[in-house]
Amino acid sequence: MKSLALFIFFILPIISFSQTMNKEVKAKIEVSYSEDLILIKGTAENLTDVYKSISYKLSVIKNGENGGNKSTNAQSGRETLYANQIKDLWKTQINSNPTDEIILLLLIYDE
Repeated sequence: MKSLALFIFFILPIISFSQTMNKEVKAKIEVSYSEDLILIKGTAENLTDVYKSISYKLSVIKNGENGGNKSTNAQSGRETLYANQIKDLWKTQINSNPTDEIILLLLIYDE
């Protein structure tokens, strides 16, 4: 009886509120540098044998030195990925300073 109460009060809430990882589509952010520019490319790869319809959102957040000059760029869209296809979702470039803090976030949602 104690184990059932333990399961109901502690384990069940964790299971019901957990997030599921997408193991069918792989997201990748590629970063390269050219002089004072950072080139950013986001790709998605379908890991299954059937087509997948996805939507995505990319956020680039750049914080200047000492918290000044904060800029945010967000892009979103929808794509269809065929079986085992790798597709470029977006490309962008930003100028950088060695003291800047840059955060890249790519979210992919299964439609």
